[in-house]
Amino acid sequence: MSNKLLHTPLMVKTFIRLCEEHNIEFHIEPEYRYAGYFVSLSGKRHFFKNTRIDINGNGSSYITTDKDFCSYFLRREGFKVPNSLIFFSTSYYHEMCRKNPELAHKLMQIEDALQFAKNHGFPVFVKPNTGSQGLGVYKATTCDQIREAYDAIINNHRYQQILIQSEVEGKDYRVVVLKDEVICAYKRMPFCVIGNGIDSLKDIFYASPIKCNKYEVENDTRLNTHLKNQHVDWHDIIEKGRSIELFANANLSTFGQMEDVTDRVAKNIQSLCIDATHCLGLTLAGVDIITDDIANPDCEATILEVNSSPSTSFYQRFEETSFQRTTILYEKIFNILLHR
Repeated sequence: MSNKLLHTPLMVKTFIRLCEEHNIEFHIEPEYRYAGYFVSLSGKRHFFKNTRIDINGNGSSYITTDKDFCSYFLRREGFKVPNSLIFFSTSYYHEMCRKNPELAHKLMQIEDALQFAKNHGFPVFVKPNTGSQGLGVYKATTCDQIREAYDAIINNHRYQQILIQSEVEGKDYRVVVLKDEVICAYKRMPFCVIGNGIDSLKDIFYASPIKCNKYEVENDTRLNTHLKNQHVDWHDIIEKGRSIELFANANLSTFGQMEDVTDRVAKNIQSLCIDATHCLGLTLAGVDIITDDIANPDCEATILEVNSSPSTSFYQRFEETSFQRTTILYEKIFNILLHR
């Protein structure tokens, strides 16, 4: 196998194999091998880049990138979603005052977000309205922390639209849906450091096997806020066996841990996730839910958000069965597009 093929994303490698098997015309950009297209039986070109492909409609996909709009349409159809409020930076508000004064007066600002937290209670999550992969997600337990998160999202992450969202208690799951079928599901857990009663939190973290710029992580505002809420800092000796969450969110992109639960998803949860996918006009979706137990049909689930281009890069490397399920997902996507 060539070195280039070794570094080619799994979806692209799967598409190459299937195109060759079916004698289908295709082309892969030769330098990075991340992008290309194949030609369906109807003669239409289907472009892709890494794991992004045009299986979903553009409008539906765009709606899911806006957490506030996505939540609105789900709520409208009767799905349970967290209480939330979209608010805007002061500079965005003033810009709208010049461009569209009538719209500007409808825009919520930081004071409205603070009132939301007072009305609905703490803790709350503060995040970019259009962000992904857990970037810029802050958990706040005070009004001061909401302001700190607001400043960081605007100044460090460069977002102007911010969502404040009530916390939903339960376990965090990602369910991947294709058409009328749940392809895979996994529980996501925040990355934790376990104390040994001897070393500081910082020393244990720096000795951990995760691959990242640990200096950047150590100085991440989100992380330090979350540690403060757990009443610890980097120099504390953590008692033996105590678990300390580094991030408030469980995204795999922020070193979250996972457990494959595909074979345990209750039928009602499967139906919920499939219905939510259809509600938003999607064919492929990653539905993020909170529930006490995904295997228990008596447990309700809250939909946090829906992703129209769910990444499987972490999941496919988890174990052999997850790799096989991811391969099957790409084969099914290819077959759908082949006949479009």
